[in-house]
Amino acid sequence: IDTWAFLDCSKLKTIYYGGTKSDFENITVNSQVIGNTSSNPSACISTATKYYQNTKYGNYKYFVPEDADNECSVYEYSGNKSNIVIPSSMNGKAVTTLVDTFKLNENIVSVVIPDSVKNINGAFAGCSNLTTIIMPSALEILGSSAFNCASKLTNIEIPNTVTQIGAYCFAGCDMTSINLPNTITYIGTQAFADCTK
Repeated sequence: IDTWAFLDCSKLKTIYYGGTKSDFENITVNSQVIGNTSSNPSACISTATKYYQNTKYGNYKYFVPEDADNECSVYEYSGNKSNIVIPSSMNGKAVTTLVDTFKLNENIVSVVIPDSVKNINGAFAGCSNLTTIIMPSALEILGSSAFNCASKLTNIEIPNTVTQIGAYCFAGCDMTSINLPNTITYIGTQAFADCTK
């Protein structure tokens, strides 16, 4: 990685790397790229959250977070089932985050999310035939575009453990009713935009 490779990436928060943590640390890095001083605009690479080990489990693919080797973040599903029960663990690692996992999947009608999941981010965006979802009991974050344009989703039970609803989370859903628990401290921009019903 050469000088200033990540120049002015001040908003870089996450890095996904297909190899292991050891592989990443052994990449030849110019001294100007990684650092923690204000004189180094590329210091963001050392402070960003990193995910490693691009791994397959059945029809799923996941990464492992840098600071939690016993957890995984699932980012892809390649199957064609219409009724999905997401496993609570993959290769012994607890499924804690869903990121873009089923994005634009038009086959899915129903999904059961395991209680191990704490964060859902963009996972069901564009799932235009999704009508039924069972949420995890310990969910904390409904992130940006989690169900954006899941147009047949008309109601959803949000667990009383959720603290954040991200931008565009339910935008474009035909919500007829929703219960917001008093645990929520943040609702992002246009979280419920264009819920026309």
